[in-house]
Amino acid sequence: MSNRVVRNLRALDAPAIGVLVTFQCVELVELYGRLGFDWLMLDAEHAPLSAQTCRELTRAANGAGLPCVVRVPEIRPGVIESLLDAGASGILASGVESAGDVRPLIAAANELTLTAALIESRRAIEQLDSILAIPELDCVAVGPNDLGLSIGTTEGARDQRVRMLVDVADRAIAAAGKKRMTVVSDPEAVSRAIAGGAMLIAVPDSTLIAHAGNEFVARACRPPLTSA
Repeated sequence: MSNRVVRNLRALDAPAIGVLVTFQCVELVELYGRLGFDWLMLDAEHAPLSAQTCRELTRAANGAGLPCVVRVPEIRPGVIESLLDAGASGILASGVESAGDVRPLIAAANELTLTAALIESRRAIEQLDSILAIPELDCVAVGPNDLGLSIGTTEGARDQRVRMLVDVADRAIAAAGKKRMTVVSDPEAVSRAIAGGAMLIAVPDSTLIAHAGNEFVARACRPPLTSA
């Protein structure tokens, strides 16, 4: 983990490690800053984070020196504008399947906004070249679970077909000179992501807390439990 201050995600020149935030807790956001994480992704698609909650968490993150990318289920200019006004550094558009899906994001962003597209289907893979051709698009992520569902498997990255599609996408993203964003589940996966060229790497908050809790309990010196 670095102690640097990442001020502009668009100008990022080295991998940044962050947290995928799903909990509605300002205090946790502030803690992530003290722990030395570089950035946050607020999940407003799958987690119960409303636009108002995202604005509150973004303000807390700004106070902790952490730039925020908000993952949104759809591009609504009014919502995007309110998130940017609250201090969001980037917007990740979910379910992008064509260049046309990206253009509303570009239109709603400003010159400081990291614009990112989430590729989650076979159709998106087929349209990836045209998506990557949009010069204002800064960053691309690939969602292996939903990508797997689009080809008829629930195995996600465990399925070889999904891994092959992800590999095709990753190589195309690199060739286009775009930043790659990814979510990982353990420190070893962070190392692999960095070696693979990812620039924005996030670990889910639930995974982070579970790993820390498990390690604490495993290392704690506790007396054995006895029955009454």
